[in-house]
Amino acid sequence: MLRAEQEAGRQIAECMAEAQRRVQLAHARAGAIAERAGRRTAEVRRLAAARLAEQLDAIERERQALLRHADHDPTDLQRLQSAIERLAAALTGEDRGGGP
Repeated sequence: MLRAEQEAGRQIAECMAEAQRRVQLAHARAGAIAERAGRRTAEVRRLAAARLAEQLDAIERERQALLRHADHDPTDLQRLQSAIERLAAALTGEDRGGGP
């Protein structure tokens, strides 16, 4: 009987050790996944900021060109107003569209 109890205790200890090893492995994998996700999130934010900066630059260039060449033609004035509205929307975060 004592021998059977010892064997059962040994098997339980082995199972517990294996379970602990698997838990540690799962934690390591989860940590690696979280680290990769964090890097990807930072990269997405960097790319989004760069894209927004490009959009703002393009809108500002368009606005400046229209200001230089606007001769009070209603079409030019409408384009100028549209460029200003896009600039304002981009600055306030309301621009969810595809770009200028």
